[in-house]
Amino acid sequence: MITIDWEADFPLPSTHPLLNLPFLPSLVALPSNLINSGMRFRLILLLLSSFPSLFLFGQREIDFEILEFNNDFEKANFQALNAGDTNYLAILIASSGRISQEDGQNYLMAVEELYQSLDSAKLKRKSMKRIVKTVFNAVHNNLLIKYEFENQFCEIFETGYYNCVSASAMYAYMFDRLGIHHQIMETPNHVYVVAYYDDESWVVESTDPQQGYFEVDEGYYSSYIDYLLEQKLISIEQVSSPNFDSILNSINPTEHISMARLSSIQYHNQALYDLDKDRPWSAVQNLLKALYLKPNGDFAGTQVILGNWLNKNMLQDPKFNLILDLSMSFMEEEERLPYIQSFEYYSKLFTEGHIDESKYENFYKTFKKHLAFKDSALQKVDETYIYAHNYFHYQNGAASKCYHGSKDLMKLNPHKTAYQSMMVNAIGLNIQTKLWAEENIVDSLETVHNSFPELLELGRWRNLVVQLYIYEAVKAVNEKRLRSAEGHLNSLENILQGQLPETIDEDAVALAYSKVAHYAYRRSTQDALDWIEQGLRYSPKSTLLLGLKDFYKNR
Repeated sequence: MITIDWEADFPLPSTHPLLNLPFLPSLVALPSNLINSGMRFRLILLLLSSFPSLFLFGQREIDFEILEFNNDFEKANFQALNAGDTNYLAILIASSGRISQEDGQNYLMAVEELYQSLDSAKLKRKSMKRIVKTVFNAVHNNLLIKYEFENQFCEIFETGYYNCVSASAMYAYMFDRLGIHHQIMETPNHVYVVAYYDDESWVVESTDPQQGYFEVDEGYYSSYIDYLLEQKLISIEQVSSPNFDSILNSINPTEHISMARLSSIQYHNQALYDLDKDRPWSAVQNLLKALYLKPNGDFAGTQVILGNWLNKNMLQDPKFNLILDLSMSFMEEEERLPYIQSFEYYSKLFTEGHIDESKYENFYKTFKKHLAFKDSALQKVDETYIYAHNYFHYQNGAASKCYHGSKDLMKLNPHKTAYQSMMVNAIGLNIQTKLWAEENIVDSLETVHNSFPELLELGRWRNLVVQLYIYEAVKAVNEKRLRSAEGHLNSLENILQGQLPETIDEDAVALAYSKVAHYAYRRSTQDALDWIEQGLRYSPKSTLLLGLKDFYKNR
């Protein structure tokens, strides 16, 4: 009976690699610096520029089905939006997640009453300045009481507190209802509205109740240029440049945005509030809503919010792979590569039974999708996947699957010790479960050797080969099949090519080689001595072989 001790090593990380990264604990403590009234979120880029992987912005469409809603009012308005209704005012009111259906309808009615009070037919006969002034004062006098840095949109109706996002939304809504051409403008640290009529342009600055609207005329433009020159932000030469408009925009980048984008900013704000209050899943859901509203929005902190939830290690949550997939989609390709370590960690959890096979399959598909751009990364994921399954099959005694998987690993990287070790484990399992019949084990070993000669680099493989060939030789000796025993020992020498095992059964070696030497002595003394010398290579202190050596020398 052949008995062999098999190792069951699995060199994968025992702790989640992301938990050892320095950025997440410190970043999670910073959301108060990220939550701003407008687009001041970009301050995060200055505060934390040493961690660029956290601020990558994807082009990911968010499926409506993955959104979760806080109440019926929010759900009903998102469903309406999904069906084509673009009532973003209702979406903004719902963004806090705490507005009931009744309160939401009351707030919408309050806005409608304010709009009706403007008397649009009469208002449109006035000058642009009077229109802007009337709308500005109506909103400020009826809704806006106090500017507040951190603000939820619904607070306009509850307390009168507002910020540049919420107030600009109100002005944009009113201008839209009145049919006045306007644009919502976003700069790196602010949001405001510009209304247009013929050649006139009027800025509505919601955060300034005293001088909150003014015309952008030639005088204003000239004053602005003079200011930039005084501050040495531009030069005289640049003023004359044909690219001057681009130069101005580079100083204070400005973008035209939609109500959809403004709504998404409000939801992103809410996600950062949640992060600050340690509500990780609520933060993720509000971020998803922000991305649903504006899929291509450049939301600073996206990776912080998603990574914070993932780093809670909620592997059993059915949404874990969904968020992991989303998180990786917001990374540049090269910055996904370190996440291979995470897949190795998940692989180890699979082998330990902490992740079921279907969940592990989903992880595998996610990493394959996001690392497909690099062949070496893809091969690493495939190797880890096969290796984990092999270990899983080994633990569950699935000898045939383990053996075939080991061959796949050896084809991918025949010099890797872990894969060589897995192959030896698989062979051992095949022997112990008798899938390899005892009468053809050595033939099977020779086939494996011919396919993967690199296995000789592994001491355990050499030990196995020697043990089994010596076993077969001794068995043949005991059955008086000395020529067959000689053949087994010759095959052993051909496979090992002069290399020695790490451990050996010296008594079995002495028995096999002494019997074969005695058989060879019938041909010649030298043949007998050659066999004795080969045996002494494996068991140099064998008294039996040393005694026979002296005996044959003296014959």
